[in-house]
Amino acid sequence: MKKMIVLILIFLVIPLTNAENAQFKVYFFVSEGCPHCATEKEFIDEIKGNYPGMELLIYDVTNSKEEFDLFIDFCVAYNVVQMTPVIFIGNDAVSGFDSRETTGVQIREKLDYCSTHKCIDPMEKVEGFEGIPKEQAVEISKVDFLVQSLLEDYPNATFEVDIGENIYTVKWVAKDRTVYVDVDLKGRILASREEKTEVMTVPFFGEIDPSQINLPLLTVVIGGLDGFNPCAIWVLCFLLTLLLYVRSRTRMLIVGLLFVFTSGFVYFLFMTAWLNLFLLIGYVDIVRIIIGIVAVTAGVVNMKDFFFFKKGVSLTIPESQKPGLVRRMRNLIREESMIALIVGTIALAFFANLVELLCSAGFPAIYTRILTLNALPSLQYYMYLVAYNIVYVIPLFVIVMIFVFTMGRRKVSEKQGRILKLISGSLMLALGLLLILAPELLIVG
Repeated sequence: MKKMIVLILIFLVIPLTNAENAQFKVYFFVSEGCPHCATEKEFIDEIKGNYPGMELLIYDVTNSKEEFDLFIDFCVAYNVVQMTPVIFIGNDAVSGFDSRETTGVQIREKLDYCSTHKCIDPMEKVEGFEGIPKEQAVEISKVDFLVQSLLEDYPNATFEVDIGENIYTVKWVAKDRTVYVDVDLKGRILASREEKTEVMTVPFFGEIDPSQINLPLLTVVIGGLDGFNPCAIWVLCFLLTLLLYVRSRTRMLIVGLLFVFTSGFVYFLFMTAWLNLFLLIGYVDIVRIIIGIVAVTAGVVNMKDFFFFKKGVSLTIPESQKPGLVRRMRNLIREESMIALIVGTIALAFFANLVELLCSAGFPAIYTRILTLNALPSLQYYMYLVAYNIVYVIPLFVIVMIFVFTMGRRKVSEKQGRILKLISGSLMLALGLLLILAPELLIVG
């Protein structure tokens, strides 16, 4: 009986002894000159005798690239901040070291657990790690000094993540600069770079960040303002006013829409000529400066018309050309034949747009020059020109609809014309100055 009791006690003690002496590895990363690292190392040295099954591996990340890379791999796999000291025990990691009573207790609890249970080798977790998620790449990018500087100045800066082949590029955007950080799938920061952004002030629009401008937006803004061309509006309104005497909405609609469509087509041809001229010449500074000077001059003249309408130099239809235009319009409305009316409207639109070139040369020249500065594929140039001209004719189309359905009760007043001149002149002046002084800000995307 005594022998049986002894055997039972032996079998109970043997598993307990094996559990207390379980073998496990601990990875401890420190850096030179780190006071917390030194304190934690002293603590580990004091307690390691209590864990005979522990294999302690210590790495100094300061002077060895291999050990630093291993440190990064561990931090990424365990999703902890890349800072020392940090100790990896089984599936857990403990970063930093405050005191024996706080961090020290956490470490002892994890060591006690691995002494009595089977814990994985942390290296297995690192080697089996496939790659960080993009959210982790964002957090890792915050370690970069350029990002830290940006976030100190702009805590609410926005970010975007582009996923490439085995790499994340985290883009941090602030008011005056953009920082790009390349992070590989192991969480290593491969490179970082900073691009300065100049914020420009445009009258009526306030501060504009060119890096946030894109060509479609620029197309809508410039094309829309160009569409409120006082010269084109004057011709269209005068023509529709004459048609009021016919009292035929059908004829007004046909003539108005044909005039608008033909104006857009002629304008497209006109802008295509500008585009091909710039593509043929290439990036020549003198051409850019000349276009800029023309734009600035046109802008100043248009702004002058807000205060001194038609006094001095003015970008309007010359008085000498108006009688000829009026005569052609009067002849047109007398046409009884629908075919003659259509042909006459198209011919009038061609002639009127040729006369209007003095009014409208500024915006097309600026816009097509901006397109060529951006070095787009050939097809995209013409797609943007089509889009521009669609936007350009929208105001004219709206005027036709208003005339047809109100029979001319609503007209563009001189005050409204002055305001249009001021707005278009301000934008033309700003774009002209950019062409001369800072063309790189017009390379948008």
